[in-house]
Amino acid sequence: MFLFWQGGYCATSMDEIESKTGVLKPSLYRCFGKKEDLFLKSYDLYETELLGPLMARLDEGDGLTGIKNFYHHLVTRLNDDNFPKSCFSVRIVSESPPVESIRRRVAVTAATVEDHLYKTVRRGQIDGSITADLDPRATARMLMSALFGITTLDSVSDDGGVLRDASTTLTAILSAGETKAA
Repeated sequence: MFLFWQGGYCATSMDEIESKTGVLKPSLYRCFGKKEDLFLKSYDLYETELLGPLMARLDEGDGLTGIKNFYHHLVTRLNDDNFPKSCFSVRIVSESPPVESIRRRVAVTAATVEDHLYKTVRRGQIDGSITADLDPRATARMLMSALFGITTLDSVSDDGGVLRDASTTLTAILSAGETKAA
């Protein structure tokens, strides 16, 4: 997973995978099929090991608390030197040329995350922690844009405070329904 995350799908060769894992290419092909299939298995691992725990934060407490916990967990992971900078999904879909089956897979994952954010916003509107004045679907899409923006910002900034400030301001908007100029 980390080889694809760091180098991208296109730039990560089977020779490199063989070298880093110590598993010979014939065995890799026999076990996983083509490189694309190996990548998709790696993406499954990403969804289970990293995205799953992040998504679980949305179910904690009231709606606003869930979203705050989601972004706090995200920023904490982004500041963890054991992981590559940026978002695996963003890294992969920004490659050129795109691999259509991989782009579709990431799109399905993004839609799933957006739907969970939507449900969390609705829950927050019902429990009163998120202003009812916001369109919940548009808000979920804004949260997705912020998610991708924060993870992309991580790849160009070594200042974890920038990421914390962005996520804190984002959640303040949800509870107030507006922002004040600084």
